[in-house]
Amino acid sequence: MRKPIPYKKPEEKKQINKKSIFLFAIFEIIIIILSIVTTAIISLLFGINPYISAGISAVILIVFSVFVAKEFLFKINR
Repeated sequence: MRKPIPYKKPEEKKQINKKSIFLFAIFEIIIIILSIVTTAIISLLFGINPYISAGISAVILIVFSVFVAKEFLFKINR
């Protein structure tokens, strides 16, 4: 016979910190705006194809998004 699945008690669940989710959303909006501005600056200043500058900005967007998500959402001691 199988053992029953142990369920977590309500006090064992982690509480969602609404302040960190709000800050995460604000920082994501700022990062997206900076990514758009970076695309425009790279394509206008250096005369690079807009698709290449958009790729560079996408890499910047992904790197910063991962960093911000790791800092805000995965902190255990907050």
